[in-house]
Amino acid sequence: MAVGQSVRAGFVICLLITPLLANGDEFQGEDPDQRALKEASVSRLAHSLDPAMPVAVGKVVVRQQALLRARELLAQYGRRAGLDEGWNSEAPEWQQAERELTEDAFALIDSKIAVPEWFYAVQEREIAKVLDAEEADYIATHFTTPIGREQRILLQMRLLAEVLMTNYSFTNRIDSNLPGLENDLAELSSAYWDMEPFRKRDFMTDPEAIKFAGQAAGLKYTRMLAIDGIEGFIAHIDAVAAEARQAVDNAEPLIDDYIEMYRQRTGARRS
Repeated sequence: MAVGQSVRAGFVICLLITPLLANGDEFQGEDPDQRALKEASVSRLAHSLDPAMPVAVGKVVVRQQALLRARELLAQYGRRAGLDEGWNSEAPEWQQAERELTEDAFALIDSKIAVPEWFYAVQEREIAKVLDAEEADYIATHFTTPIGREQRILLQMRLLAEVLMTNYSFTNRIDSNLPGLENDLAELSSAYWDMEPFRKRDFMTDPEAIKFAGQAAGLKYTRMLAIDGIEGFIAHIDAVAAEARQAVDNAEPLIDDYIEMYRQRTGARRS
């Protein structure tokens, strides 16, 4: 899936235009009314971003880890049992074993990746560290305007899409040729192209666009999303991927039954 030629450039630009600013108020220490106001503003801003790309990336990463671990175990068991080359992904016993090995792991995708509350939670945590209620409300309102919507989409392309994809592509944790990922990769591609990545967007003549890009609130928010936000998304995806691999390991004992079923069907002798 093509994600443009400016992956690293987009990330660097976000960092260059965003100075190192001290963290702002957090929820702690505020009076109840101010805290409620800030929580509402922060939540509104967090929910203004589209979770489609992080969710799609997470599905691919977690499913790939589960599939790779299941296939690794099946191959290991086959070698130890001395099975012939017929013990492979084409064998019905292998296929059924793979489905059972990954069942709990794939359930984690539905409960911990597809439901985007984790995406909003990461943002709410990080936004609350750097923005006050007024700043969060200003950005959330700006994102509802025509020019603000375009700036929001640009941030989603350069950060939520391209930086996340770069992190996993450069570390070989997304393999677009791995069987079993076809549906997730199609969803990932669709989420990216829905943002119209090559449509021309001109912000230089709009005063509100310039204000957002140049004032403290916009700068703090962009830096937060580029660094702490991305790190939070990656940390969650990686944690679920590790949990998925463990779920496959927990189901490992069932492989012996399918090895025996394969022997009975093919007449393969015990090693």
